[in-house]
Amino acid sequence: MALQFVAEVVQCTFQEDHGRERVPTIVKRFRKTSGIEPEYLEKTALDIQGFTSYETMLESEGRLFGNPGAAVRRETGLLPHTWFTPCESIGGDCCILNTQRIIQVLMSLVKENGIAVGDPRVWGHPFDEISRPAHRIWGDLDEPLVSSILPQLLLVCRNTPLQYLSDRSHLITVLDLLHRHLKGDPKRPVPIALTFGIHAVVMSIFVLQGDGDLARIAASTKRSYDLLFDQLRAASDRRELSGNSPAFYTNVNLFGSLEQLANPAATGFTLSEEVNSPRAKLL
Repeated sequence: MALQFVAEVVQCTFQEDHGRERVPTIVKRFRKTSGIEPEYLEKTALDIQGFTSYETMLESEGRLFGNPGAAVRRETGLLPHTWFTPCESIGGDCCILNTQRIIQVLMSLVKENGIAVGDPRVWGHPFDEISRPAHRIWGDLDEPLVSSILPQLLLVCRNTPLQYLSDRSHLITVLDLLHRHLKGDPKRPVPIALTFGIHAVVMSIFVLQGDGDLARIAASTKRSYDLLFDQLRAASDRRELSGNSPAFYTNVNLFGSLEQLANPAATGFTLSEEVNSPRAKLL
């Protein structure tokens, strides 16, 4: 019960206005089951949000020493991106809460007919595995996540009717989770399962980078992907196989529709109007 309270407050930290509309409901529900005074719970919620914001500060924010709360935390020995440090894949330099924040911020800028793209001047330098390799997840891979990876995934999930693909939750887990989230209110708290999936994508880039390895892996994967769908097209040719299993052809053609996901989404998309707002540039 306490863990759920903390988790829900942490999620609110990354929403617009720190989810102030949701916090009273979270406090009220926890008070009803715990009996703890609401004043104490409200103060606790604010403290949790303060520590979470400090933990996930961007590098540019870390250089702002005028924040009194941050100064107090530094004096007590606390530093950003130190939670879960023993867990190398989700803590410290690979902070999964940093990924959660980035996804939530970008979702807050998604509009019905547009996909927001983060301003690279805010999120960091462009990533290049040869000339500018990543030495950690947060900071070094924030910019490609915001300006390339997430916008491409958002476009695929917005423009592709994935809901008609059977077993999609097992075949394309991350795309399915993102597709389901976009079908509702994108500004609601991002499910941790979706964040974990996106974080795994970024982690794979971090682990595999170096000496052009990412480019070679991408090219090899593309060749394997093309071969797979060449085989699917051959298998779905009714002239070559007997016609006593119409369901087979239907399923093969259905899964064959995944082929389009191998191609980059169109780059001429419409940006959310909010992405050029002062608030978006600040983020």
